[in-house]
Amino acid sequence: MNAIESAVHLPSRIGAWWEKQDTHALPLQLRERMQESFDFFRTNGFPHPKLEDWKYTDVRRITDFPYAWPQKGEQQLEKAAFDALPLAAITDAYKLVFVNGYLEERLSVLPSGNNLFTVTHLGDTAGAGDHYEAHLGEIVTTESGFTALNTALHTDGVLIHIPAGVVVDKPVWIYYVALTEDDLYLIQPRNIVIAEKGSQAQLAERGVSLGTEPALTNVVTEIRVAEGANLDYSRLQLEGVRNFHVGYTGI
Repeated sequence: MNAIESAVHLPSRIGAWWEKQDTHALPLQLRERMQESFDFFRTNGFPHPKLEDWKYTDVRRITDFPYAWPQKGEQQLEKAAFDALPLAAITDAYKLVFVNGYLEERLSVLPSGNNLFTVTHLGDTAGAGDHYEAHLGEIVTTESGFTALNTALHTDGVLIHIPAGVVVDKPVWIYYVALTEDDLYLIQPRNIVIAEKGSQAQLAERGVSLGTEPALTNVVTEIRVAEGANLDYSRLQLEGVRNFHVGYTGI
């Protein structure tokens, strides 16, 4: 639940969340990248119509809400409820399901066996430091206030690594579920996709929602495609009318 009074302006609330974040266990290079991104957001804030790229877009209608920062496991989504969401009951696919920005392995269908792609959970720093340090923020950092905020304060995410020559046998579907039955949330997943030389895969991101309160999903996906690789990528927003979605994909 939200521990900060709802009257506090969102950038101030974000500043409080940043101060509470413990980054000491992260690699120095990553900590510096996150700090630079937060400094950018603190200086520039959210995009506004005075910026050329945003002159026809006033984001205040989606940022002027008393969003809370979601906690992992705070909201529970049952499998039957997930399967009832749009395009969620499909069986012939790998699935990575994020609930309020956190990977829910109980609902996910991950690859297994040899000669398949790997999924490294960015929330697990132990043993994954090389991937985390080397790739997070390498393609996307401070393109806007939204990407800077995500780089500094992403909730969770995965690194999908497709080895050279591997042809993934089923589509890979990533679901971003905004579950807002008890509170309204700022949701910030961050995913990285690496397709090595000659690999092939189909990747789709799906935004869905369940609940009556608003949510702002601010997702960033970084994709690196090597020579001769083929990655069929799409994103589909299926959230309710009270849910807002800002997505940035850097390739």
